Amino acid sequence: MVPYKLPDEIKNKLIALMNEIELDTGSIDMIVDKKGKYIFLEVNPNGQYGLVSDTCNYYLEKEIADYLM
Repeated sequence: MVPYKLPDEIKNKLIALMNEIELDTGSIDMIVDKKGKYIFLEVNPNGQYGLVSDTCNYYLEKEIADYLM
């Protein structure tokens, strides 16, 4: 698992979605089809951070805690 940079267009759409449904955090599941089209599957408002933090040395739970404080 490695950090992934979304295209700005997709990132902006996801930010708009999160604002619309009034979520500050969440884990978003997406897939990319063979033609490169991004397909939204779901957003988990509780998030899932353990695998990302340890594997990528990027501690999202700390970032979220700092944001909430």
